Amino acid sequence: MIPQNIVKQNILDAIAVIHKEGVPKERESTKYHLWYNGGLYPPKYVISVANRFANGHALSRDRFNGGAETNNFLKRLGFEVIEETLATKNEMQMSEEQTFRVGEYYSRNDIYQKLNVPKAKQKGHWNTGYTQYEKDSFIFANVGTAGRTGHDHPNRFDGNDLIWYGRNKSTLTQSSIQSLINPEGRTYIFAREDSNDPKFLFLGNGRAKDYFDESPVKIIWSFDNETENHPEILAEEVNELEIYTEGSVKKVSVNVYERNPIARKKCIEHYGLGCQVCGFNFVNIYGIIGENFIHVHHLKPLHEISEKYEIDPVEDLRPICPNCHAMLHKRKPAYSIEELKRIIKDKVTDTPH
Repeated sequence: MIPQNIVKQNILDAIAVIHKEGVPKERESTKYHLWYNGGLYPPKYVISVANRFANGHALSRDRFNGGAETNNFLKRLGFEVIEETLATKNEMQMSEEQTFRVGEYYSRNDIYQKLNVPKAKQKGHWNTGYTQYEKDSFIFANVGTAGRTGHDHPNRFDGNDLIWYGRNKSTLTQSSIQSLINPEGRTYIFAREDSNDPKFLFLGNGRAKDYFDESPVKIIWSFDNETENHPEILAEEVNELEIYTEGSVKKVSVNVYERNPIARKKCIEHYGLGCQVCGFNFVNIYGIIGENFIHVHHLKPLHEISEKYEIDPVEDLRPICPNCHAMLHKRKPAYSIEELKRIIKDKVTDTPH
């Protein structure tokens, strides 16, 4: 039986230990996984380790049952437990093959460690905005803030794309720029909004969608790598390149403030991944393929926004499922979240049983 004095903080402490030390092979889970902050952990082993913090010793696995007992205990504490299917197994394998996870934070030191960069090859060009290591390129973009060296380029997000500028006096003919436009390997792109923050948000593997013969060089980066999870990209846009190739034109009207991945990340960190209207959570229903998926709704009407407007992810954005997002915009000006909640409540009340 699971000791009832194990609390949420004990579980979090256990996750931190397991994240650092790994999972013994004999304690790996074959069916269920505790999902937390982009990681998957064996539920029963988590509780065993959590008991160290609650009661001073690891809980023997024969003292309690896996499955329903373990999963329900974790769910009562507010954690998400997902069942492994063939689809989730393939997704997990794909996730493990990726060096960096879209939407996660990394410092340069984290990157050195993940890539096993020798100390002699650290720092230096890594601190100048972009560099190459082996065949891969790495971009560290400051968005809406001046760089540490005083350069203040107007890097910004435009829909799903990043408008990015190279170093001062950079040109298209430079080998460092050519290696970005025509890479041998991958182009890993990281961004932050505060130049004093050592952590960057990983945006994904970028593709030079367009570039301009200016100085500094201007490149438009798109993120359409099919092996990456980009929840900010709507399903109807996934095959956008095919649509243009076939000669048809499809325009998806997008509120640019809802696409800023840094603002989106901060919004979700504050409110969670549940829809703020109906409570729907994708990972609870779809498992790992629903990981980190939710739309983000911008509360302020665009006509009220001035040129100097700076988005506040907590005040201005809310996580909303696609259904509720569509219903919010069924009217101009959009319905408020409170109005839509009342509509749903009234509908449920009026429905005969």
